[in-house]
Parts: sequence; C-alpha cells; structure tokens
Amino acid sequence: MVLGWGVSDHSGARLINDMPTKQVAVHKDRGMGLALTFLLIALVAFAAAIYIAAGTGRMSGKGPSISEELAPRDPQAFLDRQDYAKFDKYMQDRMIEIVEAITNDKRQETLWLPYLRFYAFNHEGLIPGVASKTLRGAIGGTAPVDCSLKQWRRRWRASHKQWNQLIVEQKLIRAHWARMLAWDPHWIRRRESKGWIGNQNYYAACMLMADRALDELAMDQSLVQTAGDWSRMGYPQVKRRLTYILDVVREGHSAGGAFAVDTGNSLGIWTCMEQARDLRSLAKCREGLSGASDQEGFMTYTEDRYAWNAMRIAAMSPATLTPDAIALLERLALKANYADFYTRFDYRPEHKLMKLFSKTSPGDKASEKLIEKVNAEFPEVNLNP
Repeated sequence: MVLGWGVSDHSGARLINDMPTKQVAVHKDRGMGLALTFLLIALVAFAAAIYIAAGTGRMSGKGPSISEELAPRDPQAFLDRQDYAKFDKYMQDRMIEIVEAITNDKRQETLWLPYLRFYAFNHEGLIPGVASKTLRGAIGGTAPVDCSLKQWRRRWRASHKQWNQLIVEQKLIRAHWARMLAWDPHWIRRRESKGWIGNQNYYAACMLMADRALDELAMDQSLVQTAGDWSRMGYPQVKRRLTYILDVVREGHSAGGAFAVDTGNSLGIWTCMEQARDLRSLAKCREGLSGASDQEGFMTYTEDRYAWNAMRIAAMSPATLTPDAIALLERLALKANYADFYTRFDYRPEHKLMKLFSKTSPGDKASEKLIEKVNAEFPEVNLNP
C-alpha cells in the first residue's frame, strides 16, 4: 500500500516506454508519496494519543465518567432514601475521579462540594486532595479553617487545663476551642448555608467534629484518673454548652428542651440568654454578671450579647412591643457593637433591625415589615424568628 502512494495505474507503461525522462518523474512522485504517508501516520498517531489521554480517567471506572455526569444523581438518590451505606460506598469508589473533576472544573466543584462535605463531616472532616479551606467555604469564614477530627483532638488535648479560665475566671481565651463555645447559635441559624445538604453548615460540621473529639478525650485515662477530675476541670460545662449550640444550630431548639443553667459561669450566662423567650427572662440571666470582673472585656462583651438577644426576642413579635421594650432597644442600639470582637460574628443586620425597632410605636403593625426590609438589604441573612 505504501508503494502505491503517488504512482498511477499506468506508470509501468510509462517507465518502459520512456525510460530516460519518465524514470526521474517516478522517483519524484514516489518521494512525495512517502512523505504524505509518514504525515498521515503521524496525524493518526497524534489523534490516537489524544483519545487515549482523554479516556484514561474514564477507563478506570465501571460506570460513566464524572465529566459525562452533569449532576450527581446517584448520591442524591441514596440520600433521598436515607441509604447512607450506599452513599458512602459510591463516594469511596469514585472519590479520586470526583476530586480530579472538581480540581479541573469549577462547575463540577459547585455540583459536588455539598456531597463531599456531607461525606467528609460524617467521617473525619478531611478529603485527600481537597483543601480544608474549600470544604469550609465562605459561609464559615469566622470558624477555623481546619475542623477535622484530627485537629480537634489536638485542640482539646492541649486546652483542657485552660477550660476553667474561660468558665470560672471569665477570661476570653483567644483560641479556637474557646471562641467556638461562645458561638451564638441563633446568629448561625440566621445565615444562609448554600453548598451544604439539609441542616448542615460549616459551623455545625465543625462542632460535630469537636463533640466527637471531646467524647474521645473523656475516655482517655492517661490524662486524668477519675470522673471527679474531669468535673473539676469543667468538662460537664464544656460538654453541655457544645451540645446545646449544636442542637440549636441544627434543629432550632435544644433536644432536651430548656434546661436550668448555672449563671455563675460564663458559658451558663450565654446559654441562659440564648434560651430566653422574653425580655424578663433575659434580664434574669444578667444576674450572673453581678460581681463579675471585666477581664479582657468579659462584662462589656456579655452586655453586647444581652443586646443581640433582646433584638432576637423583639423580632418574635415586633407589633406587641411595649413602650418599655422599645425604650430598652433604643438604649441598647446606641451602645451595642456592630460585631462580636471575640467570635468575629458580624451583627450589622441585627443592629440595623434593632435601630428600626427602637423608632416604632407600641402596637404598630407596620413594624413587622421592618424584618422584610432588613432581609432585603442583607439577602444572605434571614432575620425571621
């Protein structure tokens, strides 16, 4: 076949009949034919190489490739049926392909991140090849970048002797474990959590890992000898506070309902304020502040929390605010901070709503529209109770 390229069917006759001139022409045509042949072979080889390279990822799996699956239909179907075993199996089998897909294509990252997050934080909070910052996302920007189980094991082990400094001595410890115990669950619930499945968000995922690591630590007899030692270190208060925040963030209420809290310690005061359903109950929570020191601004900070919870209570039924309640909101709006300097939560929407409430009249039905107004101004926040 190669010899035939560039030589016509009647070339033999020409070669015989006109040897001196036609032989030169035949050699020239044959050279051109060989060149074209090699060019064609090279093109075929190049095309084959591209095809093989493109198909390498597809050939490794039994099902269709990630690039062909424009939406993760199978894992969503497993979740819809609450078949978590099959969901895990699917994600495990395809993890390399999925990670490669989201690395190379932002559209695939948007599609798959909710499922990667769900998988990660139902295990140990990590996925090889996916950065912790990617798992966190923008919504969790005030939380630690790494909320893996491994990292929380380290945090609790390194901090357990400091717990009472926060709980009893009311010092605002600058560490992730302490800031997490100060998280306002109502603030978290009011923020959107795009890119997560169900009632998950990064704060809930982070606390879930922290809770598991704390339980593991409590079983470590190399640290303490008796349960009484854990009690003296403040373990019961830490565990109770962590469980409470996690319940409210995920379900909107504590699983055990409202419970009596010790307002003689910092964690108890904050929980008391967050549980309060009316301004009178909220005021009682402040009794725990009597005689408290203002180390590192603890009292000033807790007064801010009082103001933010007053706004939360007012938003439950703004049209029923009494003159005294409106006057209280006006005073609080003047002195409350726009942000939580300790946890770094941004309270600008809440502060805006508090100011608007403080300018209303008792029984004004239009005050209920103020929540919609602030929601429209801050679309990432939902201030509805």
